[in-house]
Amino acid sequence: MNNPYDSLFVPRDSDYEDFLGRAEDAEIDAFAAEVTGEAKIMGTGVQQYPRAFRRLGQIRPVLVSEGLQILISDALANPRAAGHYVITTWRRYNPDPLPAALQMAAAVADGLEHAEVQVKSGMIAGRVPPQLSNTCASMISNFRAMQLARGHGALQAACRKRLRALIESNPEDWLLLVPWALQLSTDERTLVETITWAHGQEVDATPALLATEHAAINPAADRATQLLDTLRGRDSDDALLNAIARNYDRSLLDAFPRPLASPTSTWMSSLDVEARLRGALNVARSEWAQDFPAQARSEEEGHLGSLITHIKLALRQAATTTELETGATPVDVRCDYRRIPKSEEATVYADLAIVVDIDILGELRTKVADLVQVKKTLYNGATTAPPPNDRWKIDLLQLHGLLAKSPTSAYWLMCHDGTVLVVPAKLLDAIRQARAASDQKTIIVNYTQVRHAAVGLDTYFIDLCIGTWLGSSGVDLVELARGDGTSTVASGLLEVAVRSLRG
Repeated sequence: MNNPYDSLFVPRDSDYEDFLGRAEDAEIDAFAAEVTGEAKIMGTGVQQYPRAFRRLGQIRPVLVSEGLQILISDALANPRAAGHYVITTWRRYNPDPLPAALQMAAAVADGLEHAEVQVKSGMIAGRVPPQLSNTCASMISNFRAMQLARGHGALQAACRKRLRALIESNPEDWLLLVPWALQLSTDERTLVETITWAHGQEVDATPALLATEHAAINPAADRATQLLDTLRGRDSDDALLNAIARNYDRSLLDAFPRPLASPTSTWMSSLDVEARLRGALNVARSEWAQDFPAQARSEEEGHLGSLITHIKLALRQAATTTELETGATPVDVRCDYRRIPKSEEATVYADLAIVVDIDILGELRTKVADLVQVKKTLYNGATTAPPPNDRWKIDLLQLHGLLAKSPTSAYWLMCHDGTVLVVPAKLLDAIRQARAASDQKTIIVNYTQVRHAAVGLDTYFIDLCIGTWLGSSGVDLVELARGDGTSTVASGLLEVAVRSLRG
């Protein structure tokens, strides 16, 4: 049968429809391969012979889908490119239901058309139209809108946030769109981000990239090859690998807490954040320890005030350094310390009250309070003394008072070299009970009795206090610790504020 394409006359839409209805399979295959294999021919055919292409899509949907993919090559790189307008024209003549092979093309067309409406509404009317019910179409809409909205920071950020939420909720759907996304856009950064978001949900993008590579539809195939090489560890100096690393690092800062991150020690769900805080506390303790031996005879309150000052400065410096190095930090931990007159200490039997105020938008909000007694070693550093033997005198009235107010209260035991051992008050009470020392006013506790049970200041603050293992969120203790009622807090109050800097 004669192919209208070979005719000397300009064929009509109906001529192609008639041909497709009567031709043999081999003739249809040859015709379909010819008209879908080149973007220019495909574009002309879709616009001038829409009914014929609708018929061709019904009988050769895979070839038409591939032709539409070729047609939109780099369509988003140039705002004036016609490729995405042609595919929306095709969509108007091809309503649902469609063959399975064309459903993704339809979603892409719907998304591209909606993106125009989304951006115009955002720029002119200042509002966003309802999102498409089809998840894939909505993904493409926001993917396209991100590029159309360049120069409009708030609108572009909103589109990016919606796209990320869609991909993280439906990563498998985005992988179905990967061939189209790679074909549509030259925006390497955004492409890398989308792969990173899907990968963050433990969905492997490799099969989708391999399928795109093997389909040999360029430029998508070449871009897929580049991504695969990076994922396989080749071309380690490639700029794309750097882009992935940068975007991965940025994604860690954007989301906090991160429930799917590698296991950590606290609800903060970030090994980086915990390591930064531990480092700051260890630096503070180490710097304070340098001065401790020379001032060993000073009162415990003086040592405590000095130690807290070092902690405040170290936390502030760590936050500033992180901000300079990464541009952001997902959580801010700051503390404030104030003294209370010594004469009021007997009210709660503590040297220090700690209140941890956690406020993570949409995730966590609580105030937790606990009490601490500080004891310095009895070893005074005398040169005529035997080798250092750290021991601490524990006042049993203070011990019982602490436990009566907070069963999780702790002792900070300062060693001769500036090491600080944190032990539960319950442990010291257990030692007291073992000695049957109920009728005594004090007991002496040796280093060997506590060294195995003790933890460092970093573990105490990060894992136990901020991690909410210790203390009470009860209103009575929180008010007592903060001095909000008629009673007062120990000798001093340490208020630790934990805030998220990104929603």
